[in-house]
Amino acid sequence: MIQRLVNAQKTNQVAGLQVEFTQVGEMACSYVVLNLKKQIISIHKTGQANSIEEVLQQIETNTPIVIVVDGKGVLHKPFGKDLPTDPNQLAQVLLPGIKVDEMYLQVEASILSFARRNLIDDIIIKLKTQGFDILNISFGPFCLAKVVKLTQSNNQEDTIEVGGYTLNFGNNNLISFLKTDYNHLAQYTIGTDNISQTHINAYSAAFSWFMGNYPQIVAQEITSSREEYFYKKFFNKLFIGLIVTLFVILLGNYIIFEIERDKNVSLQAKDQVYSGKSTKLIKIRKELKEKETFLDKAGWMTSSKLSFYADRIAATLPNSISLNELSINPEDEKLTRDNRKLTLRPGTIQVIGMCGQPTDLNRWISDLDQLRWVSGVQMVSYTYDNKTRKGTFKLEITIKTDKGDF
Repeated sequence: MIQRLVNAQKTNQVAGLQVEFTQVGEMACSYVVLNLKKQIISIHKTGQANSIEEVLQQIETNTPIVIVVDGKGVLHKPFGKDLPTDPNQLAQVLLPGIKVDEMYLQVEASILSFARRNLIDDIIIKLKTQGFDILNISFGPFCLAKVVKLTQSNNQEDTIEVGGYTLNFGNNNLISFLKTDYNHLAQYTIGTDNISQTHINAYSAAFSWFMGNYPQIVAQEITSSREEYFYKKFFNKLFIGLIVTLFVILLGNYIIFEIERDKNVSLQAKDQVYSGKSTKLIKIRKELKEKETFLDKAGWMTSSKLSFYADRIAATLPNSISLNELSINPEDEKLTRDNRKLTLRPGTIQVIGMCGQPTDLNRWISDLDQLRWVSGVQMVSYTYDNKTRKGTFKLEITIKTDKGDF
């Protein structure tokens, strides 16, 4: 599964990190960040430091790392043929009594390399804590040997000194090596890149990853980290693909929507033209119905006796009383205000006037109340002005609803 994922999503950038433990217990680190673009590998960044923490400050967190470890604490033991190929079994044969579960093992070029777990776990924890993805960890100069032999294919020498090692080859395969001092003045040219002695091992680790041919220690932690990285990258690409697909679908839907919307606007315009008269007719009918309802409630739809009522009231009016206002079916101010539309009071006559003698007013009210078409007369208000010696009154006459002898 991992191989398929590797092929499906190549790593375009990787950092090679060399960690070397010195004899005095110090740590020397160097790193090279390589880019892969259009099948061309080039150096993006290099650096060195005396601790893992310093290195991690110089590398971007989203850059995966391959690590090569050597120096004090990392041991190498060559072995011959006819021995087990399984690293655990091989370690038991070559190193009787070794506690395999306390060691990280690597088998490469007939050489067993091993180091204590706590030494390597400290590096893993520091990288993981800072959020870095570890793709691989290897021991010794084996990445260096692969890259040197690949890039110096014309060099037929069996011994090559490079990167602080003396490498011994047989039939183009590494058979042994010896740790030597760095030649800090030496430079190596690979393609168009110039690499110093202190960075060649880190460069080789990253370069070997791109080649797909690299040594690796036996460690489930690293296998899991590698799987996690590729699954994460796979699902990130899948997510981006889904987002792009969704965007294309939405864009297509938007275009279709705009086309259909334009058609709909055109059809609506035509529909408005064709249905304009029908809408106008419906509106007229509605207005007519509202007016009929209004007139019916106002009493105007029944046979009119307005002139009769006015005439009878005027006929009974004494000379001492003058009328200022006579309203038949007056406005109901409270309902008009509450309903926010004009509301009348059918069957009611409102009379406002002035009189000099209250006795004449009382007598006139009595006369009105005797009329057959009158249901009742109510004094709404009465005020007397001492200066003018006249009273202002307001009456309401209620008309009978049943037919009578008028």
